[in-house]
Amino acid sequence: MGRVPRPFQLAGALPADRALKLQHAWATIDQSQAQSRQELRQVEEQLVAEKRELKVIGGIQIRMNWDIWREERKQQNVEWQQSELDGRELHKDHETGMKRIAETQAQESRLNKLVDSRERQRFKSDARSASREADRQHQQQQFKTCAEHSDMQKGIVARERAHSREVVANRREMAVKDRAAQAANMLQEKSQERESLYQERRLELAQAMRELQAEKERLLGNIQYSKRRCAESPISDRVRDLTTAQAQRCVPQPLQARN
Repeated sequence: MGRVPRPFQLAGALPADRALKLQHAWATIDQSQAQSRQELRQVEEQLVAEKRELKVIGGIQIRMNWDIWREERKQQNVEWQQSELDGRELHKDHETGMKRIAETQAQESRLNKLVDSRERQRFKSDARSASREADRQHQQQQFKTCAEHSDMQKGIVARERAHSREVVANRREMAVKDRAAQAANMLQEKSQERESLYQERRLELAQAMRELQAEKERLLGNIQYSKRRCAESPISDRVRDLTTAQAQRCVPQPLQARN
């Protein structure tokens, strides 16, 4: 704005009391406009700070998402390694048990053979042909029994392996389902909490914008009102155009002494 005319500048156009009132009016308008501009600057700085805070919150959210993803991957790797170790231990225990069964059966077979050989030696002199036939039948029966027993062992091993694979698969599936459900619930809760915070922030920003708009409209109305009052003022154009030095030279000496 231009410089406000002082009372001694308006002495030639208005009476002293009206000039003082006009001076006070101009000073009040300038003070209110300066205060309004300062408040606008403060609100703008507050909005900029809130935008920076929103950016920081967005960065924190991205880091949290990355941390959650890394923790899930670590948990998956640990569970997979644990399941592999359990499967290996189960397979090792199964192989050890089968080796023990095979050794027991081999020992029993060796004892049976020893007994058969002693019986053959004892009855060799009495009935060689009968002994040979009996030995042949016995050997056939033993081979058949061993074949049946071997088939039975193979079936047991196959069933045990299938059962162990099914158990491991079921455990792995249940663990994956539980982890997926927990992660989904956690993500849903966090997303709901963040959405509520964002909604509150949006409402606060909208309220601030409405208040700023109302303040702007009020200031514009004050400015328009000041312009109308200035246009309606009886001050002459010559007085408005005078500089401070020119106005002082035009004012009589007694008025200068009082000011």
